[in-house]
Amino acid sequence: MNKEFEELLSTIPQDQNLLRGVEEATKQGAVLPILRQLGWDCFNLEEVSPEFNVGNGRVDYCLLIKQKKRVFLEVKRASENLESHEKQLLEYSFTEGVDLAVLTNGLVWWIYLPLIGGNWQQRRFYTIDITQQSPQESAKHFKEFLGRDVVENGSSIEKAKSVKESKEKNKLINQSLPKAWKQLIDEPDEFLVELFSEKVEGLCGHRPTFEEITEYIRENLTYQYTSEPQTISPRRFKANINQTSNVKFKTPTTGTKQKGTVVFIQDKKIEAKDVKDLYRKVLEYLVDTNLIKRLETYIPYARSEVRFLIAKEPVHQRGNPFRGPVEYQGYYMEAHKDYKNAINHLRLFLEGARIKIKY
Repeated sequence: MNKEFEELLSTIPQDQNLLRGVEEATKQGAVLPILRQLGWDCFNLEEVSPEFNVGNGRVDYCLLIKQKKRVFLEVKRASENLESHEKQLLEYSFTEGVDLAVLTNGLVWWIYLPLIGGNWQQRRFYTIDITQQSPQESAKHFKEFLGRDVVENGSSIEKAKSVKESKEKNKLINQSLPKAWKQLIDEPDEFLVELFSEKVEGLCGHRPTFEEITEYIRENLTYQYTSEPQTISPRRFKANINQTSNVKFKTPTTGTKQKGTVVFIQDKKIEAKDVKDLYRKVLEYLVDTNLIKRLETYIPYARSEVRFLIAKEPVHQRGNPFRGPVEYQGYYMEAHKDYKNAINHLRLFLEGARIKIKY
């Protein structure tokens, strides 16, 4: 079952129905398959009860064992802001005396101990993010906290309290800090880049391109680990980066900015001077050759729970406009990204319809 569960967790982040923000798809494509892998009988309404009434409201699922309410689970679409739903879920859980509560968009799973003290965020003791954690790691934590057997025998609650109250949480955070930092520098996150861009624009009135920001990050903030990242205490992490013993400065290399690119789509050579030019020419080629018809079922096509690659309106899932829109014949592509992500996203989109791409 481990291998089957891990394969499921590796495929869910690629599910376009989830990424497009359809709530029912989150339930059917992520939540119920995961619960089944955890030993819950999803066809037994006395074990997995949907639309469970709680006072004047209801939660999406109540997990029961021998008619006793064990877990409340609230499901939102992938693009939903989960924080705005914490209070209601935890109030329901507290009122009903339920030990465990889960708030999820299918990709991120926030797990709570509703009956302990503190505010809503303090009651959240663990996050499983299947887009960031490995399938093996995610499967392990799902089983520790939400497996039917551990919920029934009470060990999930004991484990949850142990994680919250012990030093294990701080240990995991400290181990992950340098890894997360390295990932942000090696592959700058879109939100990090946008935040940086907004700060620059606020200072000078001009917005830098995605490529200018990512190049600056890589050339000025890149560090190469001399060994596997070691645990860094909070004090050391806040200190000057030159004081950390497990990293050394990597001298920026010259000529790192890519000036252009060439791709082949169905043997058609496309030369572009930048990402916008690339996407514009690709879009024109797909529409003019009618290849776009093979891709219609994939549009809008999402590359994360908050961003589309291509859509028929220049608006992402959460209502924010495209940062770098490219338009042709009623189709829009988001070009606010670097070359590496631009080509990789394009490849995944085209390969879904078996359209050949080489670069």
